Amino acid sequence: FTLIHSLDWGNRNHLENRIEYLDQYGNYEIRRLRGRTDLRMSLIENLTGRLAAEYRDQERSILFGNSTVTDETIDLLGGLGYRLYDSVVANLEAYYRNQDLNSESETEEYGGRFDLNYRKKNALGRLRINYTFYYDIDDRRSATGLPVDVFDESHTFNASERFFLDNRRVLLTSIVVTDAANVTVYQEGMDYIVRTLGDQVEIERLLGGTILAGQTVLIDYQFDVGGSFRLRGMGHSIGVSQDFDFGLSLGYLFRTQDQELVEGTVLDAAFESFNAHTLRASFRWDKLEARAQYEVFDSNITENESLRAGLSWIHAFSFGGRLSLNADWNQRRELRPTPRDTSYYSFGAQYRQRFFGSLNINLGARWRLGFDDVAGDTEGINIDANIIWSQGETEFRGSFIYNELDGDFSSNSSSTILLQLRRKF
Repeated sequence: FTLIHSLDWGNRNHLENRIEYLDQYGNYEIRRLRGRTDLRMSLIENLTGRLAAEYRDQERSILFGNSTVTDETIDLLGGLGYRLYDSVVANLEAYYRNQDLNSESETEEYGGRFDLNYRKKNALGRLRINYTFYYDIDDRRSATGLPVDVFDESHTFNASERFFLDNRRVLLTSIVVTDAANVTVYQEGMDYIVRTLGDQVEIERLLGGTILAGQTVLIDYQFDVGGSFRLRGMGHSIGVSQDFDFGLSLGYLFRTQDQELVEGTVLDAAFESFNAHTLRASFRWDKLEARAQYEVFDSNITENESLRAGLSWIHAFSFGGRLSLNADWNQRRELRPTPRDTSYYSFGAQYRQRFFGSLNINLGARWRLGFDDVAGDTEGINIDANIIWSQGETEFRGSFIYNELDGDFSSNSSSTILLQLRRKF
């Protein structure tokens, strides 16, 4: 059950309140109550503010065992945004989280983030410069190691196409990745891969899968708290790109992170500090777009380099249809701790058609071939179809998803049918 109320007033003022309740019975029981409020306001000229608060109370059975885990979490967020000039915007945010697990383990996280964005038209096109700085503290207190379930942890696939989960010592078989609406379940090996670095878990988006670049996903998993410690993290990133009027775009991104154990001990911990350099290029001509990216990643845990390229073609028909074709190639070389070479090729097509203004039909298919000198070679196909009918404030959505993956060491297939009815009051 989900209830959402939103209110807009004045000049760019928005308030949204959300209440969600889930009660699931069976071999794996979940009870969850979550409330969230998000306020965005225009304070004075060129200055905006944001306040957000979330409370979550949940109880669920452990994936393997008969006991249950209770989780009470409070999240607070405050931020300011200021437009210095027509081309410069600065954002400052601070956050706090308190999580109590079974009254035996408590986590406090707090920190801040500063962003500076510059965009300016010039004689060649448009220049963009972005700078980000963040600082955070992670303070955990646990008398004993506890198996804990995490639900709906949000991450976005940025330019690096990968991220680390927020917690360590994750049970790999418990990881489930879905879209932001919690509808589509993505497939490991076809849409993403899971990699362990020390006691950290990294998830990487695969080119050619159904997860889009820049997309936000939700992740469920189980981890072991294990130990009491305080971790300090700090990082910077700076990106520069030039978009030329004739369709060419060139960009460079530098990221650095430093993590340090301030006090306490953690079982088998491996905190990561890294530097990463990314070069990007794209060219758009009429309906055709070509893109390429090269990245070098070097940390105290791993070192790798990757090269990616892609080609897309989009055509809109006069009768309301839209066809898109795309091909992608991804090659990655791990230099340490274990040398490993992987490469992926994919080809996909998607067609969208609108009928009578209220009916939409989407059809998509993608073929993917992968080579991995450690995990073996794979070949897979993904087919999805959905129909969306809208009438006033009511929307009906039906979806069918089929995935098949054949590899040197394993094969699997899955099919899913989803039916949704949405009503806006």
